Amino acid sequence: MVPEEPHSPPVQNGNDQPITLEETLRALKPHDHLSLIYETDEEWEKVISLFMKLGLERGEKVIYVVDEDNVDRVRLLFQKRNIDLQLYESQGQLCYLTYRDAYCREGMFDPGEMIDLLTAETDKAIKEGYPALRVTGEMAWALRNIEGTERIIEYEARLNRDFFPHHTYLAICQYDRRRFEPAVIKGVVLTHPLLIWGEQLYRNFYYIEPEEFLNDTGTDREVTHWLNNLESERLAREQIRQSEQRYHELFNQSVTGIYLHDLQGRIIDVNQEACLQLGYSKDELSEMTVFDLHPEAEALVNQSSDDILRQWNQWKPGQRFTLEAEHRRKDGTVFPVQISTGIESYGDKTLMLAIVQDITERKEAEKREQYLKEVLLAIRDVNQLIVHETDLHRLIHSSCEILTSTLGYFSTWIVIFDESGVVVDTAFSGSNGSFESLRTHLKEGGLPSCVKKVL
Repeated sequence: MVPEEPHSPPVQNGNDQPITLEETLRALKPHDHLSLIYETDEEWEKVISLFMKLGLERGEKVIYVVDEDNVDRVRLLFQKRNIDLQLYESQGQLCYLTYRDAYCREGMFDPGEMIDLLTAETDKAIKEGYPALRVTGEMAWALRNIEGTERIIEYEARLNRDFFPHHTYLAICQYDRRRFEPAVIKGVVLTHPLLIWGEQLYRNFYYIEPEEFLNDTGTDREVTHWLNNLESERLAREQIRQSEQRYHELFNQSVTGIYLHDLQGRIIDVNQEACLQLGYSKDELSEMTVFDLHPEAEALVNQSSDDILRQWNQWKPGQRFTLEAEHRRKDGTVFPVQISTGIESYGDKTLMLAIVQDITERKEAEKREQYLKEVLLAIRDVNQLIVHETDLHRLIHSSCEILTSTLGYFSTWIVIFDESGVVVDTAFSGSNGSFESLRTHLKEGGLPSCVKKVL
């Protein structure tokens, strides 16, 4: 069988948020070797109940290795969570072994014999039709001074080399930090690629590969590993520094305004484009709220600022919302904007990220486009009228009404002249009462300069 590549469960979700313990345990797969280092019974209960429950739900075979004949402790753990284990036990999906049945079958502990037992149990589970074997064991038996227990850390390292890569098996080894000496816990840390501590899973950068761990170089091995970790940390910090530098470059070079503000609307940071849009400096904007940027302090989407604050607090990280509004520059002028905003987490802070685009040109283009549509509509209606209307007076009067209603003119008037410049007929539509005096003036032979220019 080809050994499996090591699997690293995620510690963040798709939104770059720390994931829950349950999400972490759900991401575990066969070949994963974990250690639970716990300091309270509550930590033990939460991790072990979830680990076993997930295995049972997935149809895996589950074995729990108890320190003594205290199976009732496990059953009580699940009873507290309203889960009855009787069905799983009766079907053979859930089994229990004591440390004597597992680790110390001959009255002593031998790593090789224990690995042989795990191999046999895994093969048996697969033959029974289970997709994998899931095991968790209490390691407190190693405190009983049984012959061979001094090899417990060697055993953990050999599992990584000789067993886990080759078998559809996953396990959590349980170590109560309150009971084990620091030297043992140190060995546990060095031999488990994945650690659970404080109800959080860690990809363990203190982990030493088994070939290196088992080569008997002792302290020199650890020192080399620590020094390599120092270099790894330096490289990681350099990557973070470069990433932050790229972020700031993109932040300030963006052609759209970018704002970070808290859930009270207080502005935390802005980029250069936001300053150019508004005419304020960064320092000035840092003393303002986003509500100060609007022509009316409570004019966003017809809601009060209190309504908006309540709405923000109901949003979830990763959700994005787009709206159009107006911003007011430092000089008092107002311009239209499109705002794409949402909740983001930055470390332990929850902030709003707003991307603001000046849409003045777009709005003007939309107005021009709408005006052209209205002109074409008016031309179409007038053309239809010309085709069907035979009465000249009704024709020009209806044309005035079409142009006024369709194009939104304040008033429209049409004057018909004969070849000698004499007024033949007039029509008017709108609310400008001065047309009567103009019509009288036209009939008396007086022509406005605009009419003279046309004629």
